[in-house]
Amino acid sequence: MSVDLLAIAAHPDDVEQTCGGTLLKMAEKGYRTGILDLTAGSPGPLRIQLSTKTATITGTLPPGTSAIVISQDGSPGSYGVAVDSTGHFHAKGIPPGKYRLCQTIPGVSLSDDNCTEVTLSEGETVTVDLKPPSAQ
Repeated sequence: MSVDLLAIAAHPDDVEQTCGGTLLKMAEKGYRTGILDLTAGSPGPLRIQLSTKTATITGTLPPGTSAIVISQDGSPGSYGVAVDSTGHFHAKGIPPGKYRLCQTIPGVSLSDDNCTEVTLSEGETVTVDLKPPSAQ
């Protein structure tokens, strides 16, 4: 998978905390973004998975929000989600695994209220329609 913009950091969540907003803005403009974490965040072995059989997440988001897909199974990586003017999004090229799809709302911290767990298999397309946190 090739990307236009790759952010590299030492630990998981470093990129999200330092330049996640920039990656989201670039993804919204159509750039393919990626994150490379140089460690898994624990003293255990680092698992690198390369696959040409990736998955896609599609769906809708409330107006004024965007989203980020965060790995939950120990593999490094997060993916910005480009959202069109109608609230529809397509996150393509995501390796199989467990993820959290989180709404990013200006001025609101990420929490379980604005995230949902998604498990992806090779070649699969999953549709997720996120509602405002108070409506979930």
